Amino acid sequence: MRQRLKGFLILISISFLLVYTVSEYFARKVDAEVEISSQRLNVLYNTHEVLYHMIAIQEGLYSLLSGTIKDPDFISENFPDLEEGVKALSTSISYIYYAGGDDAQFRIYSHHVEVIDALYPKFIDKIKIAVEAKEKREREKYLLEAIETGEGLEVISRELDTL
Repeated sequence: MRQRLKGFLILISISFLLVYTVSEYFARKVDAEVEISSQRLNVLYNTHEVLYHMIAIQEGLYSLLSGTIKDPDFISENFPDLEEGVKALSTSISYIYYAGGDDAQFRIYSHHVEVIDALYPKFIDKIKIAVEAKEKREREKYLLEAIETGEGLEVISRELDTL
């Protein structure tokens, strides 16, 4: 009788250990999927942040170009928030890559963020050059270039938003 009881207890212990191991495996798998989904939501949130600040900067550029505002500091107030949004967007994409591996949606995200990372410094530099320009014609030239680059950034960000 004791041998049966020992055998039964060992069988129950092994069963419990197997069930616990399997449940931990699936729990970790679900946690990883939840975190990837959370990061995808972060991508959307940060995309909206980037779009918001891009639109604010572009409106300032148009106003500066048309002469309705004279103070370019209004434009540069959005730079830190835009930079933070771009960095957060890159971080979320990197997390999706490291945690979730390679999938079709990641490749699309990654491509768009690479384009944003490449255009963003050029956009900021063109704005700074335009703001510092003394001659009106030179300022208009750089403002038009900055507006064109900003429109490209906006298009890429909107595409990222629709994914």
